[in-house]
Amino acid sequence: LFFEYGLKIAMGFYNVPIIIAFLAAILVACLQNRSVNFDEKMAIAAEAEKLINPHDAVFFDIGTNVLLLARLLSEEKNIHAFTNSIRTAIELSEKGCHVIIPGGMLRQKELSLSGSFTIENMKRFIFNKVFIGVGGITTDGVTDFVPEEASVRNYRIKKAVTL
Repeated sequence: LFFEYGLKIAMGFYNVPIIIAFLAAILVACLQNRSVNFDEKMAIAAEAEKLINPHDAVFFDIGTNVLLLARLLSEEKNIHAFTNSIRTAIELSEKGCHVIIPGGMLRQKELSLSGSFTIENMKRFIFNKVFIGVGGITTDGVTDFVPEEASVRNYRIKKAVTL
C-alpha cells in the first residue's frame, strides 16, 4: 500500500509519524465524498430508521445515505438485513442483524455486488422494506451511473412490500 502511493521506506526503518500522517491523508480523501451534505444525509437516515420495525426483512442498497441508516439502526430491532453492499453488511453485522449478501460481481470502488447473479439470488426473498440510493428517478424507474446497479434497484422496487 505504501509503495503504491509512492512512499519509500528505506532499509526496513518505519517512521511511524509519517505512516500515520499518510494513512490519515488517504482516509480524509476517501471520506470527502461521504461528507457532502452530511447533515441532510443524517436527517434522512434518522427518519428512515424510524420506519424499520423489529423483525422486519429489510433490503439496504449501496450509497452513503443507506450506510448511515445502517449505522443509526437500533440493535433492539433484530432485523433480517439483506444488502449488496459490503460496507453496509459490516455495519449491520456489528448491530447484531442477521445479514444476507446476495452475491454477484464486485464493483471495486463501491464494494457493491451487482449483475444478473445478484438479481437471481434476490428472487428467493421478499423484503418488508427497501432503502435505496439512486443517481436519479424517472417515470420508468431509478437510474444510476452503472446500468447493472439500476437494474438491481428496479428489481428490488418491484418486489418490495414498502419502499
